[in-house]
Amino acid sequence: MTPTQYIVGGAVRDVLLGNDPRDLDYVWVGATPEFLSSLGMSQVGADFPVFLDAVGNEHALARTERKVGEGYKGFEVQFDSSVTLKDDLIRRDLTINAMAVLSHDWDRFVETKDPECVFDLFGGLADLELKTLRHVSDAFSEDPVRVLRVARFAARYNFNIAPETLNLMCALTQSGELDHLVPERVWAEMEKAMREPFPGDFFVPLADIGALKVLMPELDYGVITDANLTRASQLPSKGRFAALLVDLTADNIKSLLDRLKAPSDVRQLAVRTRRLVTLLCSDLTPERVVSTLEKMGTFQDDRDTLGALQVCDTLVLNHLSGFTDRLCQVRTLVWSLRDVCFASLTENQQETLKGPEIGAALRELRLQLVRTP
Repeated sequence: MTPTQYIVGGAVRDVLLGNDPRDLDYVWVGATPEFLSSLGMSQVGADFPVFLDAVGNEHALARTERKVGEGYKGFEVQFDSSVTLKDDLIRRDLTINAMAVLSHDWDRFVETKDPECVFDLFGGLADLELKTLRHVSDAFSEDPVRVLRVARFAARYNFNIAPETLNLMCALTQSGELDHLVPERVWAEMEKAMREPFPGDFFVPLADIGALKVLMPELDYGVITDANLTRASQLPSKGRFAALLVDLTADNIKSLLDRLKAPSDVRQLAVRTRRLVTLLCSDLTPERVVSTLEKMGTFQDDRDTLGALQVCDTLVLNHLSGFTDRLCQVRTLVWSLRDVCFASLTENQQETLKGPEIGAALRELRLQLVRTP
């Protein structure tokens, strides 16, 4: 059998959607590791050989997978020259990701988007037209990560999830397979979803099938949470996370993001946004304002405070006049209070005060500023 090279998966989908392909995924049918090595490619990976060409593109042999254990690592992989293109594509997650184009037809396909160039064995072209995310085969149920991937594609494209696929996602959740996902993998999928155009579409199906109760039990995802996330969709991803988690307590935010092994800057902004919201839902007494801003680290580095103010601008709460008025007040105070520093003290204070006494004097100056009409 003559080795044949295809470009498969997301690149084909992206071209059909009118987008520039993010990566090209090369698959060889009828080839062996020795054949790819003979083309000057270097092999990487131990369990399953992937080859890199001279410019760094990845090439893989067509392969099949068989579930032999729990979780997303419990697979046995077969790759040899007998594996067909259909064998390879049927193991993929969604029909829109299971299409292929011969490499020598690729340039023409990119230019014309001619569906005649596409090997579409599972209805991916029709599902793109229908804007539907549909699993390729029952093999979908073998990999719990696919529950998160489908939700992430919903967040990217705002496509509907086919009812039969949603049923499989629900069954996977109820089977306990999601319990075997490592936190880093959950976070990776969630963080990618947060950078997509419709981040709320990631969480809605996961809430519907009970997956959020497994992965993020602290989060009660409902109408207001969804509205907050939608309104925050123009913010950077860590601002979106802060909006998502704003109704949780600071302790629950820490617990959740620590468990998911989220970056410290994401956790810090989310916690500080929660503290700011608590302040904005209270009477703005001088003591409360200064204490909250101290806890938020405003007087050491005000970037998170400014980020939290930006998140609060987007929240559903912001339609309430009292909240909006207090938000404006605090924003003005932040700009005033952050200028208070050692040079703001009197000469006598600068010469005589030591250590904690300096901090106390600066605090008193800030309290006076808040008290001033």
